[in-house]
Amino acid sequence: GRFNNIATRGATALAEALRVNHVLTNLSIGDCNDIGFEGAAALIGMLQVNSNLADFSFGDSNGLDQKVALSLAKVLSTSCSLASISIGCSHLRESTEATAMVASLKANTTLTCLSLDKLNSIGTGGVAALAGVLKANGTITSLSVRDSRGIRSEYIEMLAEALENNCALTSLHIANDSNIGSACAVALAEALKHNGSLTSLSFGEGHGIKDEGAAALLEMLNFNCTLSELRLGPLTPPKAAAKLLSKNKQPALVLTTMFDSLPDKELQATLTSL
Repeated sequence: GRFNNIATRGATALAEALRVNHVLTNLSIGDCNDIGFEGAAALIGMLQVNSNLADFSFGDSNGLDQKVALSLAKVLSTSCSLASISIGCSHLRESTEATAMVASLKANTTLTCLSLDKLNSIGTGGVAALAGVLKANGTITSLSVRDSRGIRSEYIEMLAEALENNCALTSLHIANDSNIGSACAVALAEALKHNGSLTSLSFGEGHGIKDEGAAALLEMLNFNCTLSELRLGPLTPPKAAAKLLSKNKQPALVLTTMFDSLPDKELQATLTSL
């Protein structure tokens, strides 16, 4: 969990134990555990010899720097066990190491779920590498990205372009407070007119999508025949949603949103086009 303050000593001891553990399959190191760069290096080193862990979560503010990122790149390119990984990227900055870490996923054949927090920190090169992975990797089916500072619009546009050529990803989640805005929503909507694999698209609160972006996403449903779930978080006009859903080709698409224009802002409405 978060704020357990296991520190470098605790992380190192845990890593040593897991080098010989053959039972544990899920390990989550929450945010702000103060494990430092040495503790992070020990845990990533453990992944090089542990063939049982399938789910590894490495929270933000835990010492994943450029040097450790290179070690993680080796793990990701050769791992035969990891199926899910969550990485906090705030210490990486834009660097060749961050780009190499992400690019290593092109060679990975077991990972199905990828989550990246503080996406902006990996820079243009890192996001370009992620877009390249989406075009080349055929095993990643779920991607979640987040940056509480607001994901840079060009990064979302790069990922949107990659989605046009992706045939494996089934779930994309833009997590809370990423503030992508309407322009990015329009770019995603255009990409999804040509995507035939994504079945779930969701946006957390604080997405910054206004009427123009919402209308583009809803209008996209007239062209996309595979999306079965669209979660828009706080949104405005319910009448527009209902009208466009009535034209949707997908026989059982579920739209979930909170309509801010209604008196009860906590009201959650689910419209199903039958």
